[in-house]
Amino acid sequence: MIGVFARYEARRLAGAFLIATLIVFALICTVNLIELLRRGGGEGGPGFARLAAMAALQTPSVMRKTFPFIMLLAALWTYMALARRSEITAAMAAGMSFWRVAAPGALAAGLFGAFAAGGFDPLAAAALDRFDRMEGRYFEGRESLLSFSEEGLWLREARPDGGQTVIQARQADSGGARLGEATFFEFDSQDRFLRRLDAEEARLAGGFWRLSEASILGEVRGDPLASAEMTHESALDLPTHLTPDRIQEGFSSPEATSIWRLPRFIRDLEAAGFSARRHKTHFYATLASPLMFAAMAVIAAAFAARPPRLTSYGLAAAGCAITGFALYFLGDVALALGGSGEAPALLAAVAPSLSAALAAAALAAYLQGS
Repeated sequence: MIGVFARYEARRLAGAFLIATLIVFALICTVNLIELLRRGGGEGGPGFARLAAMAALQTPSVMRKTFPFIMLLAALWTYMALARRSEITAAMAAGMSFWRVAAPGALAAGLFGAFAAGGFDPLAAAALDRFDRMEGRYFEGRESLLSFSEEGLWLREARPDGGQTVIQARQADSGGARLGEATFFEFDSQDRFLRRLDAEEARLAGGFWRLSEASILGEVRGDPLASAEMTHESALDLPTHLTPDRIQEGFSSPEATSIWRLPRFIRDLEAAGFSARRHKTHFYATLASPLMFAAMAVIAAAFAARPPRLTSYGLAAAGCAITGFALYFLGDVALALGGSGEAPALLAAVAPSLSAALAAAALAAYLQGS
């Protein structure tokens, strides 16, 4: 009987979670589309089809944040339905403890959390990265992109004449205002190479990159090797519209980077001289998400699994929602502390999931003893 009931409970929870996910996806996508239409739906805007695509691309990253609460609602719905039909009462009368009643749902929720971290997260990250690029292009006029590799930092900057400058640097300070061992590649609007500048150091100051000890491969016309001329300048200013803040905006947000790529991205980020606290915090929090999912299922069971004659389902739903919002607030504060460096990244990322698990254990122990 235990095996049959466990499979039945897990199927019910899985079905409720999928239905709740589809409903929330539709709601969030609609809200995103309305906001994008407000921002760019006028004449000369990107157009409805492109805005709808952007809304769909943005939705998975928002859903990723709400998944634990979708699980909380789905589990509450499932356990209330089981309790109303006295199925939980019958299972406990047959000798099952509360822990054995809640375990199948917690296991199913944990598996959903593992899929959300390892499967859904990369899809949401790719969609958000695409959305960020489209938002920068159509709403903010931002074409600068920042990336990292084993060679250091790479930055692409669009110029007013339609050309672009690609910047590579071995080192950078935490704000991106000083680059060490920097190389600037300039291209025209037809993506033809114009010139290359190598500098020991490049600093952002008042709308210019100030290059120190710069070697310049002169302007190229026709055959680049035949016409190239090398010159040297002890100091040289290159106009730029970049600022330290705009460079920081070019970072891929942690949510726009797949969890499978985050460890290497963090290493490259730190090797280039930038802080990776936000990315570390996001990485650890994503790894801890299966525990959060499982805890949410147990919390919902603790509120909803009592016999109908002893339970006010309105109060149970309200108590469950308040607990969920409290954990959400704690998670937001912890992630902010971790991202700012006020708390260790690992502790800040894992604390919300551990708190949820402890709350679930406390509620379950109280129910078991009552």
